[in-house]
Amino acid sequence: PLGAPLNLPFRQQTYAVSELCSELRELVGEAYASIWVSGEVQRLRPSQRGHHYFELIEKGAGDEVLAKLEAVAWRRDFERIRRSLAADGQELAEGHEIRCRCDLDFYPPFGRLQLVVREVDPTFSLGLLARRRRETLSALEAAGLLERNKRLVLAALPLRIVLVTSADSAAYHDFVSTLGESGYGFRVLLVHAAVQGQTAESEIASALSALAYV
Repeated sequence: PLGAPLNLPFRQQTYAVSELCSELRELVGEAYASIWVSGEVQRLRPSQRGHHYFELIEKGAGDEVLAKLEAVAWRRDFERIRRSLAADGQELAEGHEIRCRCDLDFYPPFGRLQLVVREVDPTFSLGLLARRRRETLSALEAAGLLERNKRLVLAALPLRIVLVTSADSAAYHDFVSTLGESGYGFRVLLVHAAVQGQTAESEIASALSALAYV
């Protein structure tokens, strides 16, 4: 009869959200287990439980973000990673490019893909640093700046020193402590600037520009 409710059977399988998420997690976990991924660390943030969350990103030529994945290093994995990097004088920090072995996990409560980082390759970061050092030295040489400091006439013992680094950083305290142990009356002017991360380049350049008027 006209207006009677339709009672048609479903022609295709209908998933509950939790069922689909469970299948996705299983598929992703099997397909992308123990893979190596490289990218730049951003928004590194530790939790109270010792886990470390961050983003692993890839940038284009114009420094724009091409792709991004959430990542986590659980406490035990992070401690092992920290010790491995420290043995080569490195650390997991924002702005550093890393190559890491990880599992790809889908977390149903948040509907989120994330990399679970198990290991970080210290030789990858050392190779990038060496390459960038060579590129920087070549650029300085081409600009006639590599030997510029050697042409400056300095006092036998310059007592006025300007230090460009992050305020209250370990580098600042180590530098000042070493000067204090020398027995000479050094005067240190600190100019704060981030020395790593996205803002490092602009802050260091601004600090050096400001010193032209000191």
